[in-house]
Order: sequence, then C-alpha cells, then structure tokens
Amino acid sequence: MKKSLKIMAGSLAVLMLAATGCAQTGGESSSSSDSSQESQNSVVQSDGYAYEATNDPVTLSIYVDDPGSLWESWGSDPVSQRITELTGISFECIAPVTDDDTKLTLLISSNELPDIVTAGCSSTAWESMVSNGMLADLEKLSEEYAPKLRSELVDDEIWEYCHGDDGTVRYLLGHHNTEESLQWLKDNDYLIATNQPVILMRQDYYEEIGEPEIKSAEEFMAACETIKANHPDTIPFYTGGLTTKGPSYLRYFFGTGIYYVDEDGTVSQSYRNPKYVDMYVWVNEMVNKGLMTEDSFVDGSSEKDSKSLAGAVASYAWTVGETGKVPADNADTYYYPMEPWDTYEQVRTNSGYIQFAISEKSTNKDAAMRWLEFGNTELGAQTMCWGVEGEESDGWSGDVVNGPHFYFDENGKATYYQGFQEARNADWSGVEKKSGLGYYYSYVLTNVIYGTEAEVIKSDLMTQMNEWYSDKVTYNNGFIFNIPAGSDEYIAYQTISSLIEEYNVKWAFAKDEAEVRSLYEEFIQKVEAADEAKLNEWYTKTYADNIG
Repeated sequence: MKKSLKIMAGSLAVLMLAATGCAQTGGESSSSSDSSQESQNSVVQSDGYAYEATNDPVTLSIYVDDPGSLWESWGSDPVSQRITELTGISFECIAPVTDDDTKLTLLISSNELPDIVTAGCSSTAWESMVSNGMLADLEKLSEEYAPKLRSELVDDEIWEYCHGDDGTVRYLLGHHNTEESLQWLKDNDYLIATNQPVILMRQDYYEEIGEPEIKSAEEFMAACETIKANHPDTIPFYTGGLTTKGPSYLRYFFGTGIYYVDEDGTVSQSYRNPKYVDMYVWVNEMVNKGLMTEDSFVDGSSEKDSKSLAGAVASYAWTVGETGKVPADNADTYYYPMEPWDTYEQVRTNSGYIQFAISEKSTNKDAAMRWLEFGNTELGAQTMCWGVEGEESDGWSGDVVNGPHFYFDENGKATYYQGFQEARNADWSGVEKKSGLGYYYSYVLTNVIYGTEAEVIKSDLMTQMNEWYSDKVTYNNGFIFNIPAGSDEYIAYQTISSLIEEYNVKWAFAKDEAEVRSLYEEFIQKVEAADEAKLNEWYTKTYADNIG
C-alpha cells in the first residue's frame, strides 16, 4: 500500500531541523542523526498534487474548539513551521475562551464562519451549518482544485459516510475506521490503542500493598484505603480533567455506557441505567472516605498533568498513552494501567472524532482544498504524525524536537523509536507542545492507518492491553446521534446535560448513600420535566433507523 518516502523524508529532516533550532529546550540535543545530515541534497518528489503547484503565502482562518491549543500559536512548533514551508499555508485560529460551542454558535448566527470549520462529530452545530447552506460542497471543490483528494487520498467509504441527504459532502472526518483500517488494527494487535480509557496506578504504591488482584470497584476502594493509610498526603484516586461535568470514563469502568436501551426498547442516556446511581453511590463513598477529593470535580487537563507528574495522586483515570509517566517524587517508579474491572465495558461507535469543512463564503477555497489535500497525503502524515525519519540502527537520540522520531521497518511501516514513544507516554501533552507531532492531524487527516501506524510498536505493553481490554470493547453504530440544533429535542438535551453537571457534584458530596439516592430521584423528576420523553422518542427512532 505504501510507497517509499526516503527521498521526501530526507528533505523533511533537514528542513525541520533548520526550522526548529530556536525551539530547543534545556537538556535536549541539538544534533541530528547521520541519516538526517546525509539527506541534505535530497528533494521532495512530486506526485502531481495541487499543493505542490504553489507555496505562495496565504493565511487561512480556522475555528478550533480547543482553547489555548497549538493552533493559536501557529509557527511556534516545528510541525506548523514545516507545513507552512511545504504549502505556503499559515493559520489564524478562532477559538472559544472556554471549552464549549458558544463561540461557534455566535459565528453561525452572524454568518461569519472562518475559511475552515472544525468541531467534534457530535456537535449539533453541523446540522445548523449544513441546513443553512453555510458549508461548501467538498466533492465539487475537489474536482475544481484538488482532484486527488477525491480520487486517491480519501477512502470511498468515508465519502459515502459523509454524504448528506441531498447527495453532497459538506464535511469530512477523522478517526473513522473503514473496513481496511479496522482490519489493519486487528492484524497489528492495536484495536486497543493508546487512547483506551484506563486507571493508571503508581507502581511503588501498588507493590507496597502486595499487588493484589483488583477486579471490582469494591476491591479498588479497599486498595485505595490501604494506600491512604500508608501515604496520608496522597490522593488515592483522581479523575481531574474528566469529571467536571459528569461521570466521563467512570461510565466505562462501571459498564453503564453512554446510552441505555430499556427492556421495552426505549433509548435514553445512561442515567436511566440502574447501574448509574450505584456508580455514584460508590463515588460518594470514595469522597466521604477521603479517597477522592474535590480536585477531581474542578481540575482541568493541565491540573491533571501537574498532579500526576508531581506524584500527588496514587492512581488516576486517563488513557493507556500515559503509561510510564514518572512521578517527580520517585524516579524509580512509574504509572501503569490496571486490569479492567469485571464491570468494564466500552461501546464504541464508528462515527469518527473531529469533522472539518470549508465555509461557502470563503474566498480562499483553493488554498483550503490544498490544505485538505496535503493533510491526507503520506507526506502530510509524516509531517504531522511521524516526524523526522532516521534509520532503525540510529536509535533514539532523546531529542523530542529535532528527532529523528521514526524509521521505516522491513515491511515499510513507519515506526516510532521505542524511546520516543516512551517519552510521549511519560509526558504526552508536553512532548506534543514541544514537537507539534500528533496534534494537527486530527483536524484534517481521514486515514486512520496513517495516523496510527508509527505508534504501533510491538511491545509487551500493547500486547497486554489488547489481552486485557479487547473483549471489553464492542461496536454499536445505533448510538450515532446528531440532535438537530434548535429543536425541542436539543433544548431538552441541553437542559438534561446541565442537570447532569449540577448533580454530578451533588451526588459526589452527599452526606451518605441515602442522600445520593434521594438526590437521584429528584434529578429524575427534573429530567422528566425537561421533556425527556420527547428526546428519548428521538433517540429511539434514530437508533432504530441506524441499525435498520
């Protein structure tokens, strides 16, 4: 499937190194590998792509619903610098102040969309933008400006999936598995990837308590109590960055799901699952015993990074990708995922993650299409995902900015150096901010294999994660829901979401189990008064249509 990128990668290494000399930080090597230096006279091969025809400077405006991200400091990292060098394209980012869709709603209502719009696939803003004719027809634009985007780069399955009722494609999306990519993940033992939700435990504390088998929430609580007795100043279990607005990953640990299908076929959100209130009874007991603290309900992801890096938490909920993080108070230990509880269940949909579109009013449609095209080429994937190429024999230099970061194995698969992957695992957001690798692609790349392959390293960790978690994962595309913006159902959804956020804290800090259950009944009454029945009717019909 893959052609050689040796010539292109050599040029990438040289130009990327030149662009990142000023971005080095203390302790990072400024030297490159011999293979990078030897490629200074290489040139990027031409494949007849539209982005290769011109790299005249152009600045595109883009909406990204991720406040404070790399998009807002375009040019500060080597990846964005390299993208501009190759394409001439720079970005001016429009982002919300807080992590919600209020800013995008204002842009829609004022009909002032930027050149490119990105948002989560579940955002109700998409229906509003499409129905109001605010997004350009991407198949038509591809034919006019970047034919290979349609004919070669984006899988037919994805074009078909993104077709609207009128037969046009108004957005594309990333992280949508085609039959080919899903089979590839299975073949490479990577159905469970680094983004799998887990509980990570400090191994020194775990060893102190005898490394007990923990297969239930009750056994985990007992372990946390023992750890708390040994280390009174620690936070035994922490969910910061996840549970400020609801249960988040706890739903996987307890198997409540995100949605619930009742015996009569009615589909609702998972608060109707009988296990949901039991989950909060457990959370409440953890809080009342001092095993969880208010930090879990107010902290964002940056505070999560700070606390885990400092070693202030004994265990925390996040993803496999943080395996190997070393706490500052003990350089001889690290965080490692725990086995899933017997109740663990994750129901996935193949709906993708982030969708991206071009504004109908954009006066830079040609450049925007060149961006979409470049982002879906192999060179685009290397630039945004894989980094600077070296030889397998080079080994990891320890330089997350300049690399080299990856090599092509004997089968032609891009593969991170083990040391670089371990550095990412130990400080995912820090390495991402320094290098730019692994971030921008989510907003443009449709090819799951390109976006994943470098981190697929045959390792004991990923083999073990797939052994532990693969049987806990199922797929059900019936749960792909996009509630029409402005509809009665959407108003009910917003009201219920606000109630979940409100009672999330009330349940956690109730005085005892009886109060949790009383508050749950109060919550249900308010949910029913918020026109829940109308929303559930929509869920139920849409679910039936999806699986029909």
